Amino acid sequence: MNENIQTVCIDEIAGRRIARLSGLSLTGSIGILLRAKREGYPISIQQMNIIASYR
Repeated sequence: MNENIQTVCIDEIAGRRIARLSGLSLTGSIGILLRAKREGYPISIQQMNIIASYR
């Protein structure tokens, strides 16, 4: 991998393991929503629950 990617968004277990082994920093869908909420984007808890229910 020669891209300058600092963090990847992966929810699948196998993909997360490979990313970790490759030295990449990880986040998932919920992590993206939590960060958006912290940064002031209008994200509701209901939206986070909907995404979490797909796991």
